[in-house]
Amino acid sequence: MASSQALRKARYFGAMAVECSTEDDSDPTVISWGMSFNDEAHMVSADGRNYYALAEADNALNYVRGGPNLTPHLVWVAPAALGSESSEDPA
Repeated sequence: MASSQALRKARYFGAMAVECSTEDDSDPTVISWGMSFNDEAHMVSADGRNYYALAEADNALNYVRGGPNLTPHLVWVAPAALGSESSEDPA
């Protein structure tokens, strides 16, 4: 049972568009949030309008539009940053 739970444990990510301009220190824009498992990933746009079923989290970047000064990035969220989750294994 513990091994099947470990296989389904999600890693959380954000897909972001980062301004490449050195003149502006603007914050990155979060385009969507997602969860990645060993065999699949799921992503929802920040406005909640779009859902994506992905083979892997890196495919999320296919849905983030870049531009002349924008570069898409995948950012992994640490478990401690999620608030109620602990980085320690309860088992």
